[in-house]
Amino acid sequence: MHAPQALQETAIPHLERIPRTGPMLFSQLVALYLNVHLVQRASYPTIRRLVRQHFGEWRDRPIDSITKLEILQWFTAIGKKTPTYANKALGIMRSMYNRAIEWDLVKQNPTAGIKKFARPSRTRFAQSVEMPRLLWAITTASTRDRAFFTICLLTGARRGEVRAMRWTDVDLVDRRWTKPTTKNGQPHTVPLPEQVVEAMMLLPQHSPWVFPGEKRLPISASAISKAWGRLREVANLPDLTVHDLRRTCASLLAIKGVNLPTIQRVLNHTSLQPTAIYARLNTEAVDAALQGNADDLLPRVRSPFVADAKGTYSDGPLGYTFPPRKEG
Repeated sequence: MHAPQALQETAIPHLERIPRTGPMLFSQLVALYLNVHLVQRASYPTIRRLVRQHFGEWRDRPIDSITKLEILQWFTAIGKKTPTYANKALGIMRSMYNRAIEWDLVKQNPTAGIKKFARPSRTRFAQSVEMPRLLWAITTASTRDRAFFTICLLTGARRGEVRAMRWTDVDLVDRRWTKPTTKNGQPHTVPLPEQVVEAMMLLPQHSPWVFPGEKRLPISASAISKAWGRLREVANLPDLTVHDLRRTCASLLAIKGVNLPTIQRVLNHTSLQPTAIYARLNTEAVDAALQGNADDLLPRVRSPFVADAKGTYSDGPLGYTFPPRKEG
């Protein structure tokens, strides 16, 4: 099968030009999906870009003529180079056909049963020893970058949500940010910590966008990527991504013992399943159980053991005296 083709901008028809009768072409479904289902969502620019990059070969095909085998071949071709993008492309295709079924445009989803490439879940978040460097890099960055990444870190918001933030969605007096639409399609109100409000109050308010870009649009994803590249170089954290700030926020809450339903509300997950990965970080109960069991077996006389001048560790559990430890 040929390599995936790009879908040119001119190949996506205007919504009002889609005929109301006759077979629907794939390019027409793309227009419906982007301009009806995604138009107000923060993920719109990213999904539009992926569609243009990988969906070109389906442009002139009636949507009910595309088979599961064809999609499997297309998916596999993308996956040979970038499995992550292949998974994203398949997810978009699946979502498009699910919407088409809802709109009575097709009866079946040809992506059904096609499994994504197995990818290890990313668990990276800023560790306690890294936090001073990260916080230093954020607080000494430019006014814009400091505010942007402070919001990401302290609210757990997605990068796209912060990019799409409008001043009309923010109440700095009551410390509230209401996201009109989110990844799950529902509005989400987020309390803003005072440190976030302080950083935002330094921003100019000459645009509807909190973080304006060019041509009266919000700041671009590429501009944020460049800013993050500079910041993590200062912090000497070359493998930390912007999305890892969201994971860092949730992880720190879990470590502090915050319950999963609260973390779920912070992250705006629709179920506890994606939030449950943070349960492993709350080790208080496990620590108490293991320490209690250890104390029953080996009552602590002095802890931690302290070596005397001769290097002998005395007063050990049950009165044992340990020989000097060998170096190396």
